[in-house]
Amino acid sequence: MSAGQFPRPYIQSFFYIFTPQVYNSEIFKTFVYSIKRRLSAAHFVFEYEMKFTKYLKENGFRYKLYVPESEFRFYKNGGKIIPTKYTLTLLKKYRYPFVKTKVLQGSAVESPKEILEYMKRENNELYQLIKPDIEKKLDSIKNKNIKKVSKYTLYKEYNESIQRIKNKIKNGEKVKVVFLVNMLSMLPAEGLMQKMLNDDSFDVQIYVVPDVRFGEEEMVYELKNIYNALKQKYNGVKLAVTIDDDNEVVECKDVIKDADLVCYPSPYDVSYSLYNPYYAAQNGILSLHINYGFFRSIYDRYVYGLDNYNNFWKVILETDMNMKEYYKYGQCKGENAKVIGYSKMDKMVELFNTQQKNERKKIIIAPHHSVKGGMNKILSLSNFIKLADFFLDLPEKYPQIDFVFRPHPVLFKVLSRENMWGKEKVEKYLKEMLSHTNVIYSTEGNYLDIFAQSDGIIQDCGSFLVEYFYTKKPQCYILKKETDIEKKFSELGKKCLEHCYISYTEEDIINYIEDVILNENDYKKAKRVEFAENEIMKNYPHVTDKILEELKKELLGE
Repeated sequence: MSAGQFPRPYIQSFFYIFTPQVYNSEIFKTFVYSIKRRLSAAHFVFEYEMKFTKYLKENGFRYKLYVPESEFRFYKNGGKIIPTKYTLTLLKKYRYPFVKTKVLQGSAVESPKEILEYMKRENNELYQLIKPDIEKKLDSIKNKNIKKVSKYTLYKEYNESIQRIKNKIKNGEKVKVVFLVNMLSMLPAEGLMQKMLNDDSFDVQIYVVPDVRFGEEEMVYELKNIYNALKQKYNGVKLAVTIDDDNEVVECKDVIKDADLVCYPSPYDVSYSLYNPYYAAQNGILSLHINYGFFRSIYDRYVYGLDNYNNFWKVILETDMNMKEYYKYGQCKGENAKVIGYSKMDKMVELFNTQQKNERKKIIIAPHHSVKGGMNKILSLSNFIKLADFFLDLPEKYPQIDFVFRPHPVLFKVLSRENMWGKEKVEKYLKEMLSHTNVIYSTEGNYLDIFAQSDGIIQDCGSFLVEYFYTKKPQCYILKKETDIEKKFSELGKKCLEHCYISYTEEDIINYIEDVILNENDYKKAKRVEFAENEIMKNYPHVTDKILEELKKELLGE
């Protein structure tokens, strides 16, 4: 089976069949005998598995796949993918003979429960053989014992790393910190990075890493775009990969092997194995996670339970309510977490201090990406398909208002797929939206300035629900139905919604625009401000300073 990673498509090594012509050749023997022990599975995959198919092909051999790559990609209507994450599809459509054990623990797109039920129906004898092992692993997750759940995260290794860092400091060396960036809009630790760049205790390196979720062309385009944008702001920004003249990734560099601390932009495996969180855990490298979004939904409980999330050396949480969720749904009961606050919003105070009153009302329209369930097919917050035409009409209906169209950065990537709108319809929609003179299309990584300048927001996004409370301004949150409040949101999310103007229809949105924004009848203001200050804005606007203090105390003994 071909895996959808780079530098080239390759056949995964747990399932090879060779003809005598191949395995008797000197070319085959040369490669096999060159294999050496590596520090980690990720390193081994990149050095050998990812290069083996290309090596044989360049030396005159041909290959075929048990699961045709083109057919599978068409079936999933996606870009580059990892086929084993679609185990149920493989079993049903291709009678695939292998099931990775980790997909039964949640490392898959499709439901582990449905995979097990299918296996039981099709081969009960095999199911009974694997059942004890699966139950043992699931029990360890229920018991939330991190040492049983993850073979990588060992507190002993992290403590040894901390001691090594302290010894470096005593010898006059700096703490080497690596910040990885895969999206401009997902740079939650930028404030910390800026402070560390100006602190003599730290040697900061910034690497742009590929995001493999949207296909090769999009990946390379974003790599270059992010790199060019960041190098305008910071010295020493580097690409973690090498791109050739054909716009193909030909080398993945191990950019964290000498790092003392790595700050990841997200807990997901969205890149090559070298740049995903478990690689640091495998090698005992301290890893820090500052959330790129404000957790507020039941989907976040799934994130809390990820191996990656629980393998981080330290996680910075936003509020006590988030800690309660992590304690309940995380594997390690929050042992690696510290409640400090949401550092991304610290910059808001500067924007408010320089803000001038708008001559015209300004409203943000912020639709989420989860049309038909979106990327994860779980939460389905987005109402964009239903309201797309309505949003186009608003600028004409209210010419006295300036609208900032700020879709989730993934929305139009999802809609551009052939099984959704397609690229042509997306381009046509954006052209029509931007034809209005009172519409601004916001795509920049930093959106706090438009928050500060706005008078309100119409949205169904995730993190924006909580983040907009830092403005203390009224927001209209769009829901499909009233039962979504109970079914889709955590306690924090529910409390936030209590202080929003909820919309289920176009008429509700119009009432919000005319009554709350234009006529300034904001009857929820007093309680909203009190809630924001007491429940949301912990340590604001000094969260980043507090995080740096915590790290210095842990690593430098200050």
